[in-house]
Amino acid sequence: TPLPGRLSINISAQQFADPRLTAHIATLTSSVSPSAIGLELTESDFMRDPDQAIIITHAMRKAGYALFIDDFGTGYSSLSYLRRFAADALKIDISFV
Repeated sequence: TPLPGRLSINISAQQFADPRLTAHIATLTSSVSPSAIGLELTESDFMRDPDQAIIITHAMRKAGYALFIDDFGTGYSSLSYLRRFAADALKIDISFV
């Protein structure tokens, strides 16, 4: 019986820069359904190379992983950028609360 909920994994900037990231995650989590895994990336990670971020996030979504943008509002992105990324949710930075 699968456990309820979702396991969230923080992805570092260095990991996010690896074009093989989606394949690595799939290998490491092969015994777990992708729908049970959420990947968290910070806003600044997305904005380092937005075009590459779009490619990687769409590949992750296609593989079935949920994506969350963490620390939103601490960097320099805008709400208009959100449409380009395949994120499922935003985690608003505590400074806005």
